[in-house]
Amino acid sequence: MPPPRLVRRLILQPLFIVLTLALTVLSPLLLLAAAVVSPLLGGRWRLLRVAAYSLLWMQREVIVIIASAGLWASGIGRMDSPRMQQRHYRLMRWFMRSARVWGERLLGVTVHIEDDGRADTVLLANDRPLLVFSRHSGPGDTLYLVDMLLDRYGRETRIVMKEVLKLDPCMDLAGTRVPNYFVPPPARRRDGSWETGIAALSRGLDDRGALLLFPEGGNFSEARRMRRLRKLLHRGHRRDAERAMRMHHVIAPEPGGALTAVAAAPTASVILVAHGGLSGLEGGSLLSRAPMDRVFRVCLWYVDRASIPDGEEAQRDWLLSCWQRIDHWVATDAGLRAG
Repeated sequence: MPPPRLVRRLILQPLFIVLTLALTVLSPLLLLAAAVVSPLLGGRWRLLRVAAYSLLWMQREVIVIIASAGLWASGIGRMDSPRMQQRHYRLMRWFMRSARVWGERLLGVTVHIEDDGRADTVLLANDRPLLVFSRHSGPGDTLYLVDMLLDRYGRETRIVMKEVLKLDPCMDLAGTRVPNYFVPPPARRRDGSWETGIAALSRGLDDRGALLLFPEGGNFSEARRMRRLRKLLHRGHRRDAERAMRMHHVIAPEPGGALTAVAAAPTASVILVAHGGLSGLEGGSLLSRAPMDRVFRVCLWYVDRASIPDGEEAQRDWLLSCWQRIDHWVATDAGLRAG
């Protein structure tokens, strides 16, 4: 759980600015030291690449903090206006694009997007609201997917994400001033509150809007996959559990959030997102993996609204079928990369 907003804004973010300024002043010495030590760690200038990327990330967070303060000062009483929201979307788009570009240059990550022949066209058209349901395997994946929707497709993206992400200055400032929903931890989650939040986001979508949601509810891990299987059995969904047992690369989706969004946005079609993940961007493993020298492959499928069945049971079955399709793609992609 992140600390209260005033603590984040008046204490943590000013401290973050001071720390970043200090590291920037010391950066010539720090980067020189990283360059000297890098050959001892293996890889190709691994420590130097990670240090440079981390410093650039922090500097851009500071720019977001300063720009957000300027937008707040110039828009007191008008923060909810369409014009101010557009400015905050532009700020988020710049931050995400910068993170992707420097990730390509320093970490060796490139993005390749393929689709079913329709998804790319529909996303670019900006002529209908969309619900984007994606596999989830780490924070790096989320960054690239948000950048894809904001920058490549020009979508005004609404994200359903965990409340802990408010610790990131960009999401805490720009991300809270545009329509997003931060899901609180289970201990603080009132009954039905998160469905109400997702429904409100979905109802507000216009033709340029896209709601990004991760029905698995968390990053993929084998432990989480098994917990979801046990939960399905405990709830009496034996048939769903048997189908989910055959999926080894994804977690069986929790239907609540996704089906709430479907019901609240009756004109929205669906984009399914499969990807191979960027596990090297999770936790502290980046230092052991950089440069990654890999392609972040993303596959998009368009699901027309008319093909989504009515009724809760039929929609549960449809969503699970979608995840079986994603699991098959991830398995095939893993096999191609291994080969």
